[in-house]
Amino acid sequence: MIYRLTDERIVTLLSLLRQVAETNLAEVERLVGRLFAEDDANGALEAVSRDELLAGLSSGKVALLDVRPEEEFEAGHLPEAINIPLAQLENMLDKLPRDREIVAYCRGPYCVLSHEAVQRLRQLGYRVRRFQEGYPEWKAAGLPVAS
Repeated sequence: MIYRLTDERIVTLLSLLRQVAETNLAEVERLVGRLFAEDDANGALEAVSRDELLAGLSSGKVALLDVRPEEEFEAGHLPEAINIPLAQLENMLDKLPRDREIVAYCRGPYCVLSHEAVQRLRQLGYRVRRFQEGYPEWKAAGLPVAS
């Protein structure tokens, strides 16, 4: 089931709450460290910032990979993104360019889908990192979206 927010300011509120938790609760850092410990060891937590992503897209050096389910992608996504749901990743590798770095994204900074995609694609020899944010934060920042 897909829910839609009726007020886009909710994404901003959730982002602020996450920032407060990250700043004030050591437990959040410990939980994130445990959740993504393998990613950190492999460098996958080295995320692409919004500015870095915009620069990479404008120069044509980056390809975007949206690993959310197809229904979410159809509801809205970053422009020029390729949608390959995580469960279908290995069956659809032919859609991914080998000549550019791939930046994977999903629902936000703690969404495990993009972390898992980065791990799998790195094992297969792709140059890939994850976007430090996700679709909700991109849209809330007033950046262009497609549907």
